Amino acid sequence: MDPLLCLGMGLTSVFSEGLYAATTFGPAITFNIGWQICYMLGLSDGRLTEVALNMAYAEVCSGALQVVLLRRSISLPLVAAIVIPGCGFLVFGQLLMLHIEGGFTEGSAWLKRSLGGVLLLMFAQRILALALAARRRPAEPTDLQGSGRLEPPPPPPVPMARFLTWRVQLSTFWWFGLSGVVGGLTSVQGPPIMMWVSIHAADLNFDAWRASNAVRSLSSPNPNPNP
Repeated sequence: MDPLLCLGMGLTSVFSEGLYAATTFGPAITFNIGWQICYMLGLSDGRLTEVALNMAYAEVCSGALQVVLLRRSISLPLVAAIVIPGCGFLVFGQLLMLHIEGGFTEGSAWLKRSLGGVLLLMFAQRILALALAARRRPAEPTDLQGSGRLEPPPPPPVPMARFLTWRVQLSTFWWFGLSGVVGGLTSVQGPPIMMWVSIHAADLNFDAWRASNAVRSLSSPNPNPNP
């Protein structure tokens, strides 16, 4: 590997994982952007199969660290619910990616276009969600009693027992299966998962979600760019 490419993607990996740790913004998107910048600079071939392989190594390392740090919050039912469809359909998506990239002249270009389409849809969804949230936002609380307290205390963590209903389980299977297919094709699993989190935020204990999602990162199989 070119030393400049190794340095550039190493810095991108550190930045993307640090951004995820601080904001939970998916590192795959940041990593893909860095890879395509390196392609425009003539340092990489720009193929999504290569970025998927390199990103898998970074995800395994960061996922292992998160599992160790967050091990007390891991929910085994949640792990099973997200790993089984997510990893199962990820294999299908990766095989489809290899077939498209290797079997068609413009296969690599179309995979990049599909990635751009996924990111545009995610951007449109977030704009719509923020606009709807702003319309539903209640009026700012006022301190009429002079207590100095303007906001109510944060709610307690949601018990994961609320997650174990068949409706939520079916929704989880659908969104994580979709994330596996999309992630296998484009190396970005985040948009369907973001939709799932926004739908079931009231049913989730977010400590358990973040810890269990780290287990999913460790469970994701690596693609083989040279079948």
